[in-house]
Amino acid sequence: MTHDNLRTVTSQDPHQVSPIAGNGEIVTAFGPSGYHDTPIRDGHLDTRQIAWSGRRLHGPTHPLIRFGRIQRSLTVDGAAIIDRDWSQTIDYDHGWIDSHLTHGNLHETTRSLVCLSENLLIFRSRFHNQGPTAIDLVLALSYAFPTTIDPNLHAPGPHQRVEGESEVAGAETIRLRVKTRSDGFSVYYHIGQHLGEVRLAGNPISVVATTTQGGSCTHRLTLAPGAEAEVWTWVAFCDRVHFTHFPDLTRIRTLVEDHARGWQAFWATSQVEYDDPQLTAFRQACLYTIRCNASPWSIPPGYFHIYWEGRTFHDELYPFLALLSAGHGELAQRIPQFRLTTLPQALATGGGLAAHYPWETTEAGLEGGPYGHWHDERFHIGQIAETAWRLFLYQRDDDDLRRFYPLLRGCAEMFVKDVLVRDAQGSLRTRLLTDFDENWGPLSNGIFTLAAAIRTLENAASAAERLQVDLRTRSAWQAMAKELRLAMPGAEIYTAADDAPAGYRHIAQVGPLHPFPVDSTSAKARATLTALHQDLKTSRNATVGGGVSNPQGSHWIWATALLATAYNQQGRGDEGFALLRQMLNSAGPFLCSNERWQEDRPQPIVLPWFTTSAGAAVFALHSTFVQVDETGTILLNGIGPNFGSARFTGLAASHGVTVSGEIRAGAVVRLSVNAPVAVSWSFAVPQRIATANGLAGHCDGNDLCHCEFDLPAGQTVLVGGDILDR
Repeated sequence: MTHDNLRTVTSQDPHQVSPIAGNGEIVTAFGPSGYHDTPIRDGHLDTRQIAWSGRRLHGPTHPLIRFGRIQRSLTVDGAAIIDRDWSQTIDYDHGWIDSHLTHGNLHETTRSLVCLSENLLIFRSRFHNQGPTAIDLVLALSYAFPTTIDPNLHAPGPHQRVEGESEVAGAETIRLRVKTRSDGFSVYYHIGQHLGEVRLAGNPISVVATTTQGGSCTHRLTLAPGAEAEVWTWVAFCDRVHFTHFPDLTRIRTLVEDHARGWQAFWATSQVEYDDPQLTAFRQACLYTIRCNASPWSIPPGYFHIYWEGRTFHDELYPFLALLSAGHGELAQRIPQFRLTTLPQALATGGGLAAHYPWETTEAGLEGGPYGHWHDERFHIGQIAETAWRLFLYQRDDDDLRRFYPLLRGCAEMFVKDVLVRDAQGSLRTRLLTDFDENWGPLSNGIFTLAAAIRTLENAASAAERLQVDLRTRSAWQAMAKELRLAMPGAEIYTAADDAPAGYRHIAQVGPLHPFPVDSTSAKARATLTALHQDLKTSRNATVGGGVSNPQGSHWIWATALLATAYNQQGRGDEGFALLRQMLNSAGPFLCSNERWQEDRPQPIVLPWFTTSAGAAVFALHSTFVQVDETGTILLNGIGPNFGSARFTGLAASHGVTVSGEIRAGAVVRLSVNAPVAVSWSFAVPQRIATANGLAGHCDGNDLCHCEFDLPAGQTVLVGGDILDR
């Protein structure tokens, strides 16, 4: 699985980003030294800070508490070192970053990681004298808890603080106490309701000095020719929610081994290997990004303060779909569970029956977004409901559906009570509101919001019917959804809104196909996708369209992935897979996902490690092989006649079944499924693949052959020989 040349960045590379590490609570990115100290290049976002999910300041936007950086300075034979010759590799398999630096005859290597099981940063630095004479070096590692809070964090945009204003709304005092220890120091902090500790230690024992905000550990080493030395540093983050027992070096070594095993277990759940090593590595980089940011609550676009202060948007749907389809159901379920947990706040905001979820939510379910017209977007309600419904489609667990039904009901009622209106002619439609393109509107019948409303009403009605509840309400939902389908804008293709200008195109138009598949395969849906792709394609992949939200020369991974998923759902695999390959054209260093590649910037990679793109890309890749909808499972619908070769294991299907297979030069040579328990299970497969592989079933008008099996618990081989399903 390892492709080191694809995961390595050097000081000579023209485009650079800081490599990310995280366990979903502690998230950070490291500089070339493996620590946080190296100056940031012009045009680069400062991600080299420590973020801790759920630890926020008070105030209207609830910004993240700043937990600072671990800074390293190095002198060799009395001269301060500037890091000029370096390389960094993310070892995705084991979840750590290796940084290699050369300082004349001294070689420095630092392994950095955020422990997967504990809230610990761990650094192991090794120094090797490769020269003929002894080297004296001084390594100083320092930490200072930030004490300055920008008052405009609490009220950005039009509500920024007026110069000279005497009182800052939401401002909090940071109180610190520093305690010296034999192996390091502790910083005890009190910020609002937060009480906690940041503790740093090192081995071997160093010279410890403290300040009012932290301290430093200084190591003085003399290396004979050919000699090596090793320095370990670890930093624990503790509070009343998650206390971390401070480990010694023996425990640290054990935790590193456990950490590596944890990442290897994560990768063993499912795998996809293509004949293109870049595409294989890109999937892994995307899943790594998602796992690093998978908090106990949900998954924001990124847990960095510059990424909307780590608040969670509607974007959580895409990493949810990636994890769910990859077989990580337990991690994926955190997202609808978080929304279910915060449902009481949403219902209170919505008046009691309607679930008015925040646009940018905190982990406590509070609105954190700055003031603006985006607060009148409502399609996010549909995406929240979609997570609960898709979880049911994959698991087919009525107990879970019953548990999540209040969420589905509240979201449906939000559309009924806040979004849907009747015009002068009595036709049902959406009121004027902000649709997906925030730079155009407000709109009536904006296609993304309209598709979200239809899908949410139909899903809630389906759930109510299955559970035999809310008879009259579900009938009303069904009637409204049916009427709204007649209101979908556009004659030959789905347009962006009723009053969309001629030729206007936006990625919102893919909404009725994906992620709200109210019509993904009709002739109109096919024509919409063809026209939309034609108008959104760029020299690299695809853009989002629209107006000023679409700067010239911008290339978006997530938009490309949405189009590719829609192609796969339509069985247009060659067109879909061409777009999947093109996603790589916008990937950054380490094959990192990002919001977009922007050509007119000196640093073209905008928002690296963007979980929205990572999730959309992974789900699109998986949809080539396995799709799940209301009818059940569709296999290999994205394998076109010109598909190359790939091998996959453990991808999730319906009823908890997982699927494995291998394609060589477009031909299926192995296909097997693994059922957790005995189950009657059906799937569809393209007719040409069924015929070529002797799969018997009945065919429909969409060129799909439907097959039924009584699966025993364990593995069942459908095509070819045995294949291990992990």
